[in-house]
Amino acid sequence: MISFFTKFNEINREYLFTDKHIHTNWIHAKNSVTEIIDRARQIGLNQIAITEHCRKQSNYYGAFFEEVDKERKDITDIQIIVGNESKINDYDGSLDISNEIKNLSELKIGSVHNIPVDGKFYKPKILGKKICQDLEYQLTIAAIKNNELDVIGHVGGQSLKFFNSFPSQYFENIIRSCVEYNIAFDLNYTYHRKIIELLKPLLVKYNPYISLGSDAHNLNYIGKWTTSNIILL
Repeated sequence: MISFFTKFNEINREYLFTDKHIHTNWIHAKNSVTEIIDRARQIGLNQIAITEHCRKQSNYYGAFFEEVDKERKDITDIQIIVGNESKINDYDGSLDISNEIKNLSELKIGSVHNIPVDGKFYKPKILGKKICQDLEYQLTIAAIKNNELDVIGHVGGQSLKFFNSFPSQYFENIIRSCVEYNIAFDLNYTYHRKIIELLKPLLVKYNPYISLGSDAHNLNYIGKWTTSNIILL
């Protein structure tokens, strides 16, 4: 799986033309698999991962996988990976994903979405800034150590989305853990583009594997890292 990724200090212009975090209209994004692939080829991407949201009870993933697999059969100018994104379920770091989906998916992203407290899931904004940051950090570290995933998704994303901050020490510990456990860090355009100057020294220092992702839910967001050279050394 690590063959899909490049370490931060080795990222070049060619690697910017990858996007390994894209969603489709199978769930709540706007565009079809065909439209996504056409758009990626149009803008010159060389690799994409279509990573649909799923849960343990999701019964559509097999059909979704088959659709993407069929679409990519005769395409040679771009590598198309069929993946998934699932939420981090608990403080043991388990993912909300069935064994069937886990075995079928070619790239597994685990991310914090709603946050579990005493067996119930809460919207992050309800919890307040400090609690949200602390629990998001604990979930993220637990998922990395549990090692069910290939990519840790949009790190700090819920805290950034609702409170506009996530402690730099938490980022550093997470990046260091990615290196220790051989997990790729999702450098996510949606959540990280505004704080790249904070992240860049940490990424240079620890040099983790990087999965560049847009988190696109519409065509205009696909491949957004191609528009920025800021992550290049």
